Amino acid sequence: MFVRKSNWTVLSVIYACTVLVSLCFAFLDSSVSAADAKGISFFEQHIRPLLIDQCLECHTSEKLKGGLRLDTLQGMLEGGDSGRAAITPGDPKTSLMIKAVQYSNAELQMPPKNKLGKRTIEHLREWIAMGAPWPGESSHSIDTTARSQDGEEANKEGHAPEIKQDYWAFQPLPDQHFASLDEVIESRLSEKQLTPNPEASRRTLIRRAYFGLIGLPPTHAEVESFEADQRPDAFEQRVDHLLSMPGYGERWGRHWLDVVRFAQSNGYERDDEKQEAWRYRDYVIKSFNEDKPYDQFMQEQLAGDEMPHAGDEGIVATGFYRLGVYDDEPDDKRAAEFDGLDDMLRTSSETFLGVTAGCARCHDHMFDPIPQKEYYEMLSFFRSAKPYPDGFLEIADGKAMAITEHGPDPLDTFIMVRGNAGRPSTKVEPRFPTFLGGGKPSPVPTEQSTGLRRSFAKWISSDASSLAARVMANRVWHYHFGKGIVTTPNDFGRAGEPPSDIRLLNWLARELIQGGWSIKHLHRVIMQSKAWKRSSTSNPANETTDPDNRFLWRQNLRRLEAETIRDAMLKVAGNLNRGGRGGRGFFPALNGEVVAGGSRPGRGWGWSSEQEQNQRSIYAFVKRTMVYPFFEIFDYTNTESAL
Repeated sequence: MFVRKSNWTVLSVIYACTVLVSLCFAFLDSSVSAADAKGISFFEQHIRPLLIDQCLECHTSEKLKGGLRLDTLQGMLEGGDSGRAAITPGDPKTSLMIKAVQYSNAELQMPPKNKLGKRTIEHLREWIAMGAPWPGESSHSIDTTARSQDGEEANKEGHAPEIKQDYWAFQPLPDQHFASLDEVIESRLSEKQLTPNPEASRRTLIRRAYFGLIGLPPTHAEVESFEADQRPDAFEQRVDHLLSMPGYGERWGRHWLDVVRFAQSNGYERDDEKQEAWRYRDYVIKSFNEDKPYDQFMQEQLAGDEMPHAGDEGIVATGFYRLGVYDDEPDDKRAAEFDGLDDMLRTSSETFLGVTAGCARCHDHMFDPIPQKEYYEMLSFFRSAKPYPDGFLEIADGKAMAITEHGPDPLDTFIMVRGNAGRPSTKVEPRFPTFLGGGKPSPVPTEQSTGLRRSFAKWISSDASSLAARVMANRVWHYHFGKGIVTTPNDFGRAGEPPSDIRLLNWLARELIQGGWSIKHLHRVIMQSKAWKRSSTSNPANETTDPDNRFLWRQNLRRLEAETIRDAMLKVAGNLNRGGRGGRGFFPALNGEVVAGGSRPGRGWGWSSEQEQNQRSIYAFVKRTMVYPFFEIFDYTNTESAL
């Protein structure tokens, strides 16, 4: 256990109270749950390509073999001539489709020519177990367009669909017309005739600041000290103090690790450890504590190994590419290679640009201006990278999980028909996406690398900086208010939610850039605002007009995350170990039966002393197939896709 037995009675009370409060303070509204986002992401990455490549030649409205449609969820649920549904959402064992792909019945074998690989079958089984998440309505077809011979999509008239680029997210930031954040918000409150709440009590403000910036509660003495401090800048000084504490990097580093799907194991059956992954975690914590400019932070993760002065930190930062799920025993090595490249592009575009580019792997993006051709043009920036299996580089104190390249000459990239790695068609060259200005890169190769990723990284923080700044400003706002101005932080496209106030988002994004890309500066601006300091109490009149608090007449109620609950319990009990930061991490104590049922029975989990286990939760070892039960109860982060 992670606490001393002598304190168990006290902790029991704290635990019960914390659980009750955290459950009551759940986010009041969220248009897309983590489970929904995870399910759709899984579908786009694994199921859509499978259906298009293996099923839709015979099972669409145009060719209805056996009376079965597999291009819509509705068709799967209705089934074909057999009278049975093809799938039972949530129950793969009884799903006819699973029985067919397993070849368990000689009279029911699909696809008929070749049995699917075991990984592919496992993906299908997992998708059904998730409830068969589907993009859009159940009647929506995933293959409503034809394709030309070179693999590009065309509409029914045979022409590429019109690509509109006048969407709000893809525009340059406009000039600033408001002097302050509060001026933006209060103009909307006035328009809507909403009365803003008064400022919260000083006791509430100090607790809000501590949990928000360092993820720990203040002591009783710290609360009393702040309540008694009547200096005009008392709160500002307290914020500066919190931003200077090591706990700030641990708190906000944890947020970033959630975004980039950090884990220390590969997933799948073996779920082997990602050696040296902890260095990336420590790099992130250090970067936040040092207030590394966000544009530099982006560039290091995308191309730190290609930056001449980034040093060891730049090498460690490229571990960003290697955090995802990795199949070390693929059925199809070429398909696995392109799955890895797709993960690199998908995670980079969602994390830094809020764009779900992965949808264009098989077809033109259904909602956003990303043709399939441009997907592969973007993919070519990463084509020469070799994250596995030999992506380890020497640094001063050992080796780092990183990526390497084949040398200065880039590998060729081809459009893959229907996203199938075995069906290359037209060759493409690296180009930036048209919806953000387009253009060709000017890479500077070295003996070790093509320089393409560095040109992509510089483009994101220059030509695409308006979008990158909007995305990061929205993330910071999300963690301060419980929801973002855009409530789908990884999807700023047409399938995501529009901003509740585009003027506010633009103001914050410009403030981030003008503040030297300093995240700490943005914290200060937000936390000094009237909006952040408002009470969260209800107002019946306002609730009638704006029940979701879109216009910020009050502060939002929001829950504590699993790690924060655990850390707060340890601190209040006097057991929190603030030493021994960094390194591989500690292993929370698990029941023997849990360990025995893991990917490596009896060998898939380590042991840590009680003192080691009492460290902050960010240092807990993260194994994809063996999540610490305490974390799981409180909705631990999704480690399979960017959040």
